[in-house]
Amino acid sequence: MTDGARLQELTEKLNQLKLIACLSLITNSIVGAVTEGLPDLANRLKRVSAVLLEGMNKGTFNLKEVLNSIGVQTCAEVNKTLMERGLPTLNTEVQANLLGQFSSIEEEDNPIRSLIDKRIQLYMKNLLCLPSPQKCMPPVPGGLAVIQQELEVLGCQYANIVNLNKQVYGPFYANILRKLLFSEEAMGKAEASASAN
Repeated sequence: MTDGARLQELTEKLNQLKLIACLSLITNSIVGAVTEGLPDLANRLKRVSAVLLEGMNKGTFNLKEVLNSIGVQTCAEVNKTLMERGLPTLNTEVQANLLGQFSSIEEEDNPIRSLIDKRIQLYMKNLLCLPSPQKCMPPVPGGLAVIQQELEVLGCQYANIVNLNKQVYGPFYANILRKLLFSEEAMGKAEASASAN
């Protein structure tokens, strides 16, 4: 309860980072060959997504509309970059595909969203297993490079909360768990011997 507000804030930021990673993965899979080697474009697209996703945890936020806006902005930014390099812009079919893929991220069971979610969970589990996460960060799973810095900061904040709670409340809960586990174990043995008779 004491860390509820901080955990809620981290969860909200993590949800935003998940969507940014999803959008980046989709963009790279659809137009990656065209935009490869353009880190400025990737950073611009990330900033656009982050700004448009601000406030996504409020009840009035329309995710479908925002995802569509991000898709339109992404197409515009990619086309602008391609034109600056004298390359042909994205055709309407590719743009429609990109917009459709972005819109599908809204669905909870979206495969890309599920993949990113699993990779973030894996990263957080690995981070919590480290003795000192601030000194040695675990490798970031594929598809999360675009949010690596933010994920590391968020992960350290989360690990600090978890580790502090372990230190403060660990001994208290250890005694409760010990009593529950060993009394159940003793009761289980007594029931087993009673049923054998």
